[in-house]
Amino acid sequence: MLEPYFRACETWFTAKRTMATSSAVGALWNWVWAMVSYTEKAKIVKPRQRQVIVMQGKLAVARADLLKAKDDLMEVDKQLQNLSD
Repeated sequence: MLEPYFRACETWFTAKRTMATSSAVGALWNWVWAMVSYTEKAKIVKPRQRQVIVMQGKLAVARADLLKAKDDLMEVDKQLQNLSD
């Protein structure tokens, strides 16, 4: 809905021109621009944040598996040490 206006930002609908017209309109224009920018960036960041949470869960599982494997290896090393003694 606002996209045509923001495409025109580079030519005639600029922050400087809106501030020259009215400081209230300029402030509103800045706020709207900030919200549009935030929304565009949030569309990229939100899925990545969800992916980070999933990957952190997988990392925790992998670390737990690694700890168990290390414990098993230590047990086998102890058995080998007992056999060689």
